[in-house]
Amino acid sequence: MPDWRQAIRERLPDANESVVEELAQHLEARFEELESYDAVMSEWSVTELRAELVRLQRRKEPPQPGNPTSGLWQDVRYGLRQLRLNPGFAAVAILSLALGIGANTAIFQLLNAVRLRSLPVAQPQELVNVRFASIRNTSGSFRGTFGQSTYAMWQEVRKQSQGFSGMFAWGSDSFDLATGGEKRYTRGALWVSGEFFQVLGVHAERGRVFTAADDPSGPQGCRAPGMVISHAFWQREFGGDPAIVGRKITLNRMPVEIIGVTQPGFYGVEVGRSYDLALPLCASKVFAVEQITRGNVWWLAIMGRLKPGWTVERASAQLAAASPAILQASVYEKWNAKNTKDFLEARLGAFPAAGGLSELRDGYEEPLKLLLLIAGLVLLIACANLANLMLARAAVRQKEIAVRLALGASQARLIRQLLVESFMLASAGTAFGAFLARILSRLLIVFLQTESEPIFVDLGADWRVFLFLAGLAVATCLLFGLVPALRATRAAPVDAMKSVGRGISESRQGSRLRYALLVSQLSLSLVLLMGSFLFIRSLVNLLTVDAGFQQNGILVTQYSFTDLRLPPKDRLALRRDMLERVRARPGVESAASGTIVPIGGNFSNDEVKMEGENAPQTAEVNFNRVSPGYFATIDRKSVV
Repeated sequence: MPDWRQAIRERLPDANESVVEELAQHLEARFEELESYDAVMSEWSVTELRAELVRLQRRKEPPQPGNPTSGLWQDVRYGLRQLRLNPGFAAVAILSLALGIGANTAIFQLLNAVRLRSLPVAQPQELVNVRFASIRNTSGSFRGTFGQSTYAMWQEVRKQSQGFSGMFAWGSDSFDLATGGEKRYTRGALWVSGEFFQVLGVHAERGRVFTAADDPSGPQGCRAPGMVISHAFWQREFGGDPAIVGRKITLNRMPVEIIGVTQPGFYGVEVGRSYDLALPLCASKVFAVEQITRGNVWWLAIMGRLKPGWTVERASAQLAAASPAILQASVYEKWNAKNTKDFLEARLGAFPAAGGLSELRDGYEEPLKLLLLIAGLVLLIACANLANLMLARAAVRQKEIAVRLALGASQARLIRQLLVESFMLASAGTAFGAFLARILSRLLIVFLQTESEPIFVDLGADWRVFLFLAGLAVATCLLFGLVPALRATRAAPVDAMKSVGRGISESRQGSRLRYALLVSQLSLSLVLLMGSFLFIRSLVNLLTVDAGFQQNGILVTQYSFTDLRLPPKDRLALRRDMLERVRARPGVESAASGTIVPIGGNFSNDEVKMEGENAPQTAEVNFNRVSPGYFATIDRKSVV
């Protein structure tokens, strides 16, 4: 039997006899277990270092009551050394946490951009959206997602509203940038009132933005309108040309001068879409757009900035009181009695708009919350798995911890050291997860958007994302590190020194804890597995459902006769001639035209009178204008 006491005195000459005796008993037990002097000495070199560290800590850095950070740097270095000695465990732990934290952060980042983040403008909390608070029915043409106002309504709201220091109206549109041949449309174009940029507090990086003088409301309109473009459009289309102000670009075959470029970061007031260029409302007369003159075209959204001392509730009450006068002055003269009555009974209201308006928010907020819940369950599974690994690792280190307790280390100090090690794992996993989140969040955007409907979302990190990441780091550290640390330091040193082949993971309490963690992992995994099966079944049902039309072999294209400026009778003849030419092309079985294509997102409806004793007086019916052969084209089994 080797002389362990002599070996200890050679390495720790200052150790007292009680310390030498306890360590010698430990090494004798390890020698009986390993049956190898070299293996024991290899393990002892690490144990000696730890014992020396505790001894020096007691001699040179005695604990300071009331100072919880005393010796924290030594704990950090100790944790780094432990992770360096166990690279496989560290890699598995960091990767598991990175995947869970990255998925959660990516979804939260998108949810933050869609729901929580305010518009990048001055004092966004003062902005409100003016729209109908209640309305029974409306009749007319609806343009754009948020078109709830006609031009006549906008003029009256601006005159009769009292709670706003400034107001503006805007509507979306699309323009052809090509000078000839195939059309090339802008990603986003806005019709805006002259006060648009001033009320939002958006300034120009180059040139100037619109003022009220650029958008006269008189019958003459603006005869030579200018255009304000976004910073992103300036960089994308013109390469950041410093001489951009004064240049002209073609919109719908009409040259328009650029008068300014807005500051970087401003993408408009609609979350999910960015604007490329803005034109004053009066310019719609120059482009012969009918919505500015027709009183039944709903194409404008109205927003305003509250006056100091005004609240959203007070502004909404004032708008409701002024609604009869506003609506009476903007009634469309060609409406029937019922449509007029429904319109006059409506009431306007004010609604918070600090986060802008967003169709993306309305459609994807709940699914994103569900995805965040699912990703949270995945992170819980990862934490439970790491807690099991930490328990198994603590079992291996139990005798080492017992020796340190015997040398005088406090249980609180050892728990802190183990938690510091867990926190370093959580921090590394969080840092790697933040990198993955940037990739995953952009993949989510690619998955949600289509070629015809691109999505723009500002995914830049802000204080909410940083706070979310910090919260995940602390929460994961506590979830997988606290219980193993408590279990590892709870055993009595003498019992731990005597137990040669047993560890805490093999005790009854340790086994119960490990089984509980295992059961929680299996339960959460089963929930996610069943949810994935249900999702796959729903996806299969959607893919195999009979859509009612031919889904393969159909080519859809859009065309417009606007640039030809033909009278309606000539357009019909041209359309027939075009269809005949298409039908004569090789490989074309049939061709037809229609104002609405299946699953195109557009619709046209109206009320029709119903006949019969038990039939309702009117019914809302969807309409489509199609050419001969339409049904045979979209469904080859149809009979025309």
